[in-house]
Formats: sequence, structure tokens, C-alpha cells
Amino acid sequence: MSSPSIALGMNNGIDFEIEWDDKGVSTLVQEVGLAFEEIKKVTVVSSLRDLLTSICYQVMKGEGTSVHVTDIKYNLEFSSHFKYRTTIGGAGSRAAIVLSKLDILSYLHLVSINKETRELLPKGVKYYCGNTQDTFYPHLIIQFPKNAVITGNDWQIKSPRANRAMYLHDPDLQTMPLSYDFFKEGGKSKVLLIGGFTTIPDIEKSLVKADEVFTLIEKFVDKDCEIYYEDSCPPHGIRPELIKVWTKIAAKVDVFGMNEDELQEHIGRKINLLDPNEVLLAIKELAELIPAKRYVIHSRYWAICYAKDASNYHDALLEATKLATTRFRLGDNISPSDLDETAKLKDDPEGGPFALEFNKLFSKDVAICVPAYEVTQDKVTTIGLGDTFVAGFLKQRADDLNK
Repeated sequence: MSSPSIALGMNNGIDFEIEWDDKGVSTLVQEVGLAFEEIKKVTVVSSLRDLLTSICYQVMKGEGTSVHVTDIKYNLEFSSHFKYRTTIGGAGSRAAIVLSKLDILSYLHLVSINKETRELLPKGVKYYCGNTQDTFYPHLIIQFPKNAVITGNDWQIKSPRANRAMYLHDPDLQTMPLSYDFFKEGGKSKVLLIGGFTTIPDIEKSLVKADEVFTLIEKFVDKDCEIYYEDSCPPHGIRPELIKVWTKIAAKVDVFGMNEDELQEHIGRKINLLDPNEVLLAIKELAELIPAKRYVIHSRYWAICYAKDASNYHDALLEATKLATTRFRLGDNISPSDLDETAKLKDDPEGGPFALEFNKLFSKDVAICVPAYEVTQDKVTTIGLGDTFVAGFLKQRADDLNK
């Protein structure tokens, strides 16, 4: 393996990845007597009924966001009815695991540690944990396929696309204990991933934590290290006061990244993801709301970099899209040769024309777009795609900066 040139923070957790079962979910929905008119977006889960309501909403809309759960017992109660896999979650952790499969070492920051995490982390990952005690707060990850069906007592819904929903009750994410050794040891890396600040529900505490992280970065991290922030929909939902946190972070990082759901959450409206003018307008609105040096937006159709030097990030977008598509096709079991096979795939039938039109309309000094690949198989993996995209992006940027 090569010497580490990638440092990955900040949060992690143990995930219970539920094996989707139309009948099992429908049975629970029928048992609680959930009516169709009750299906709505839920920002806080305080009962099993709330959890089922949220699942129905996300399946019906084909959306995939994270939701705060007030008590871990609801995650455990739901998971007891289904088969599931125990895995490691968090952008940094998943990125570290993916990179290890490509024989790339990384430094990893953890906020929680337990027997499961120790067993599941690859041997090549050098990890540092901010927590001195073992804790266990499993996240509920529900991956549903396209055309997943939930049947109520007198209604039925079907998912328009495959996606995943996440349900979190995790005090470690809400306090985000830091390891100084991570910054000291990983400070020589070419690229550094940070994130997780908005999982802290108290805005002032989140701002203080951001200050702590950037103080450590200033003290230990090389000046030429490229810092990437990957956004996420907070479990407590998008709140206006969070703009303080995002603005502070965006002013300090080199790349501010997110997926299409988070872009739309930030600007407060849905957009046509296949209209180049509408997409760029949305990104410009984001830039006015949260000023940053560079933006990377990734979706199921395309990936875009919006920056004055956007063309420098073309290869990183391409590698990120290729790696994420490989996970989409094959799940956890990927190898370098699998990436070569992905590269032979055709452009996505909708993303391809979009990227072509987008790159004709806008200068590479403003924005650049690469299309997603076309994947025709029915059985796919939707968990961890954004994390894998980030892994591919950082992998290529580390290579570029090492030249």
C-alpha cells in the first residue's frame, strides 16, 4: 500500500442496513393503522408510528434523507422485525474502507469506538478516536429498491426510484469528541475531509466545535493541504440558524460538497435536475447563501464543479463518479479491475445529454460537468454512494497534488 496522503474526518457510527421486505414493512404499517393522509415528511421520530410514517413518505417520494430519533429503542424495535447487516457508517469511515480495497492507506478520525467498529475496520486504516469509552448507538439504514411497494389497510404506494433513508439517535455525533492525534499525524496529508458539525443540535456548540477543528487544522495541517467539506442533511432538519455554521465552514475550506437533495434543501425548492440553466441557477443561489471557493454537487445524473478553476477538477469528478457507480453496481466487493469495467459503460441516457448541453452553455472557468454512467441491472446498492463519491474525488485530488 502507498503511504497515507488522505485524512478522513470526522464522524462515524455503526449502521444496521435493513434488508428491504415489502411484506414486512406493510405488515407493520397495517398493525399501527397508518392512514394514507397521515403520510408526511417527519423531522423527528418519537415513536414507531413516526418511523413508519417517515419511511412511507421517503419511499413514496423516492427521497433519501436522515432523520433524528429521540430514543434508540425505536431503531432497535424496527430492526428486530427484519434481517440486516451490521456495517460502519459515516463519510470518512466508508471512504476509508473503499480506498483500502484499492490499496490506498488513509488516516481516519472516529467519534465512537466499540467491538463492532474494531472488527469491521480494515487493518490498513490508521484510526484515531476522540472518545475514550466504548459506546453503541446503531443507525437504522433503510435501502429500498425502485418499485418498492408498501401496502396499508386501504392504500398502496410504490417508490419511483431506489434510495436509502437514515434514522439516527447518536449522542457521540451530537458531541463530536475530537482526537488531536488525528490532526498531528494526518497533518501531512495532501487532502483532508471534514464534516459532521450540523449533527450537533445546539448551534452555538456546533460553531464552537468548528472553531476547535479549524484551530487544530491551522496548528497541525500543512498549508497546501486541500480541505473538502461534505455536507449532509442534518438529522434535526434544515434550520435557518444553521446558515451560521455552514458560512463559517465554507469560508475555511477549499471544496464545499453535497448531493442534489441537499442542494434543494438549501435553496428551499425542488428543481429540474435535467435542465442545465435551472441547475446552474440553483448553484448560484447556493453560492449567494453560503459563499465558498468551490462547490461540488453530485446527483444520480451528473456531477458538477462550480468554481473559477473548475476545469482543474474534471478528473476528480470523473474518478468520483466511476467509483460511486462501481459501488452502485457491486456493493462492498469492488476491486481496481471493477473500476475499469465501469469506465466502459455508456453515459446515463439522461445525464449524458445534460452534461453535453451544460458544458456547451458554460465556460470551464465557471463550471464543469461529467455525466453518470448507465447501469441497467435491477439489484443495486444505494447505501454509501455519496461517501464513495467523496472517496474517489479525494483519491484523484491526492494524485493530482502529488504530481
